[in-house]
Amino acid sequence: MVSKRRGWPLYLTAGVLLLVMVAMNLWLNAASFKKHYADSLAASYAAAAARSQLNIEYAVKYGKQLVNFYGMPELLASVQQAAPGVDNVRILLPDGTIAWQLQKEENDLAASTPAVGMQAGSAGYKLVRQGSAYHCLLPLRNKDGQLIGSMDILFPEKMVEGQVTAFLQQSVLGAAAATAAGLLALLVFFLTVPIYDATGQLRRKVFLSLALAALSVPQLAFGYHNLSVQQEAYRQTAVNNTHIAAQAVIADLHFILDKTGGYSQVSGLDAWLGKTVRLVPELSNLAIVDDGRVVATAKQEPLLASGVPSPDWDYRMPVNAGPGHSEIVVSLAANYIEEQVMAIAFDGLTMTLVSCFFAVEILLLLLMVQARRAGPANADYSATNIRVIRPLAFLFYLSYFITIILIPLRMNQIAYPVAGLPLELILGLPISAEFITSALAAFAGGFIIDRKGWKRLMYVGLAGFSAGSLLSWLADSMLLFIAARAVTGVGYGCVWLSLRRAMAAEETQEQQAMGFSALNAGLYAANLCGCAFGAILADRLGYAAVFMLAGVFSLLAAAGARLLLDPAAGQKMPTGSSVAGAGMKVAAFFADRQVAVFFLGIIIPSSACMVGFLQYFLPLYFSASGLAISNAGRAFMVYAVCIVYFGPYITRYTGKMKHLGRILVTSTSVGALGMFLFAGGSSLYAAYATVLLLGLSDSVGQAVRNAYFLQLPATRQMGQGTALGLFSMVWKVGQMLGPLFFGLLLPWGPSATLLAAGLVYSAAIIIFWLHQRQNRESLAIGR
Repeated sequence: MVSKRRGWPLYLTAGVLLLVMVAMNLWLNAASFKKHYADSLAASYAAAAARSQLNIEYAVKYGKQLVNFYGMPELLASVQQAAPGVDNVRILLPDGTIAWQLQKEENDLAASTPAVGMQAGSAGYKLVRQGSAYHCLLPLRNKDGQLIGSMDILFPEKMVEGQVTAFLQQSVLGAAAATAAGLLALLVFFLTVPIYDATGQLRRKVFLSLALAALSVPQLAFGYHNLSVQQEAYRQTAVNNTHIAAQAVIADLHFILDKTGGYSQVSGLDAWLGKTVRLVPELSNLAIVDDGRVVATAKQEPLLASGVPSPDWDYRMPVNAGPGHSEIVVSLAANYIEEQVMAIAFDGLTMTLVSCFFAVEILLLLLMVQARRAGPANADYSATNIRVIRPLAFLFYLSYFITIILIPLRMNQIAYPVAGLPLELILGLPISAEFITSALAAFAGGFIIDRKGWKRLMYVGLAGFSAGSLLSWLADSMLLFIAARAVTGVGYGCVWLSLRRAMAAEETQEQQAMGFSALNAGLYAANLCGCAFGAILADRLGYAAVFMLAGVFSLLAAAGARLLLDPAAGQKMPTGSSVAGAGMKVAAFFADRQVAVFFLGIIIPSSACMVGFLQYFLPLYFSASGLAISNAGRAFMVYAVCIVYFGPYITRYTGKMKHLGRILVTSTSVGALGMFLFAGGSSLYAAYATVLLLGLSDSVGQAVRNAYFLQLPATRQMGQGTALGLFSMVWKVGQMLGPLFFGLLLPWGPSATLLAAGLVYSAAIIIFWLHQRQNRESLAIGR
């Protein structure tokens, strides 16, 4: 009789995981609120400094120099007075030299230097966080529109952190309630539902279902509670920060009316109010009302048609200057604020999904550890290795994806000018170095695997990846950083190939298909979690420290492989391959008709369309359409979810099918259909539908492509390890060609670009299908 309470270590670990998930979700939401609050505050400061900025530019047009500017201290002081909380105001030259500043004492804010060469964005200012301060940079231009300097408004990070603390105090009650509910659910499940059957075998699906319910439902409830907190906090932020801009307008009105004596003597008030509204996105309209008469307004639209301000979206502020009773009517941008709240809601939902994906992978790893502790006598090593590959791939690729978006950012911190090379090219050199060495390592690793086995190459790769990540952490010059990423690429290429070779070593076609699907599931789950985690860690710890953590995580992956993999796996020569086969000329391998048609008809078009659409075209399309770039991230999540969760389910059936060529034609046709779908009507929903079709296509195709390739006669003659290395190189060539192909077509327009991509993709599929049909007819005649 098996004790019902035997599974307490599993439930205890699930409880700890719940605490980590809620804390992480709280942290992510606080980071999101911090960003929105800092952006809103900077916009208000830019509006408060607009008159001083205009006065400086006006004086420069008439011959004044920034370095010798009489009256500059008074202008900077007026900015500080109009922008409460500002510690310092400076004038910077394009080379970063401080020409003027209010506070000259040597403190952190006065001593810090912002980025050189400010370029005005669409809002007319740029926000930079450096050290313990934020820099709100406003451009100063001469009469020809050339940048001659920047006004640097510094405010302390602790000012923003104070608002974040207040937000957390409101959110912590919901977090505590969600955690308590989840822990209570785990306790009830532990006491009432046995997770071991009568023979002592763990009921994996039962435990996973119960644990995920206890982890995810409280997270969703907490997300809903947090949305209401975010909504109220953001609206209050909008009121407070637009109040700063309105106060600056009132101060300027005092100055104007003192000089002129009345509104009738002033021209250009509408344009002046319009500039303020454009600077502060939370503002919909500003109007000056004098004795009930609208004197000036930023937008010519009905002003408070009901005559009574809405308590949510409108408020009035007295001017108390000039004759009569005048006031400023402030109208908040209801649509913009609601859009921002919805964006926050989507971000929160994304964070919740990411934490749930993370929980799934950790629980699977936990179950694998539990299974191996039961002893090798009860283990089916072949099936165990297939199950191990998913959490093992998750651990390794998590260490890779947490730094993938940080490489150019870190390079930007340590790069220096090189004659003849643009900065954009220099920032891409570490990525190029990593890509090249990864491809070369995958190619060379194929020969090594056929002689030494895949496990030895995997451990060498993990060591190289960890060393490269740690070198990236220590690198303080761009040449050393480029070299570190090259070492990282060698390690990545070796691990990537060895994990794929581990699944190719399975004995049956069904096992191979299931193994590759599990490998892809772990990869894309790490992609979902790694990018989000890396960004948050970088915000808190800095870019360099995240590279150090990547090295540590890869060592954890090595420990997991040592603990969970079959000790005998990957050490013997795989059946059906030989050392002599690995010596076959590469040119003869590529000249084989089946290999060539497979690469040209399936591999290159599939990889080119996936990368070209998802990673190149879609972000540009969203940006050009005025949609948030985060939509592109969520679209990639749709794709990854298909790979992670649909792939293993679908390949249970496809792995048993004999005609893999037909499955390839069907799955890739679904991807081509996605191209035509978007071409027929480009929109946000069409974009998501296309991503879904690409995800469904690759959820089947990624596993079947590998299984089809491994059964080709030329692959067996070459040696599976060497052939997989060549396969990897061709796949990377397709990924490289995707952005180039889409980029050449993009001037034709989004619909024409996708129509051309769909036609080329379909033509390649038809070529592959005709070749398959010809082979089947030849075999039939031969019999």
